Amino acid sequence: MIQFAERHGRIVHVSEVPSGLMCECICVACRRRLIARKGREVTHHFAHRDTFDCDGGWEGLTHSQAKQLIAEVRSLFVPLHDVALHDYTSRALRRPVMQKVEFERVNTEVSLGNYRIDLEGIHASGKRLVIEIAVTSACSRRKRQFLRRQQEPAVEIYLNQLSKGFTLDEFKEQVLKTAPRIWIYNSLFEQTRSQERRRRRALRSDLEERAEQYESAFQDLQQRVRDLATHSGDRLFTGILQLRNLKEFDIPFRTLCVFSESGLLAEFQNLAVVEERYVSRLGQFQGRTVGFFLLPEDSFITLKSKLRVPFPKARIAWIEGVPQDKLKWLKYRKWDPGMR
Repeated sequence: MIQFAERHGRIVHVSEVPSGLMCECICVACRRRLIARKGREVTHHFAHRDTFDCDGGWEGLTHSQAKQLIAEVRSLFVPLHDVALHDYTSRALRRPVMQKVEFERVNTEVSLGNYRIDLEGIHASGKRLVIEIAVTSACSRRKRQFLRRQQEPAVEIYLNQLSKGFTLDEFKEQVLKTAPRIWIYNSLFEQTRSQERRRRRALRSDLEERAEQYESAFQDLQQRVRDLATHSGDRLFTGILQLRNLKEFDIPFRTLCVFSESGLLAEFQNLAVVEERYVSRLGQFQGRTVGFFLLPEDSFITLKSKLRVPFPKARIAWIEGVPQDKLKWLKYRKWDPGMR
């Protein structure tokens, strides 16, 4: 949709003219007569009087009208330089925190070295801000490098997401404030970004070091659990069945354990977790003394997240006060001769 056209030598928006041919407008691109269509159903726009394949010079007009608007208003919203959490260099632009900058004057199409810049805003302090407008083509890499070498404060506004159907107020809002914009160069922002990069490198290094320490401790603990079970062989331990909360071991649930004052690891508070397949049946025997073996082949608790946590695991062999013939469902029974 064509939103801008020429009327009596001046560029106007469709909202500024009468409807139909009374608008007296012509296309900037092909110089043909235009009709201002301002109905109730469709977004107001210009159309060629005769069917003609022409976009009305949309890109060039959008670019020139954006420059004209900033020059007339003499103000612009730019990203705060000290908001380091936003990656302004990315094309996947996030919405940064903005601050308004006002200028004493704004010049268009200014020569700077071998380049022409779209706008320069002169602040009351005498400082200059270079403003680039990108409709379909962004500022060239060489131009950006030149501005950085010259340490010229420069910002680029991206209007490539601007719809071809918009009101004049929407256009002003996009150009002056809401359209994505990034710093090409800003000394304060560069300092902030350097500090943020150093902070992130230090944080990454610290996390990597902690991860190595955790991995080493994890493997050591895992080996100790396996060694305990392996060296125990067929040794029959005794302990008490308890339902325990294991959050302090990063296990977010309660489960049936065996507490034994001898033979288990202090790191696990002298606990061994009962095999999962027997937890429901053994729950009724909480508080009773049981005999158990340690399992060397399965020394992990598997969480819902698939994370495996090393933990001594117990296989119950007998239960105090329960005859052997009542424990046929236990796969590995071993009766203690001392039990009656």
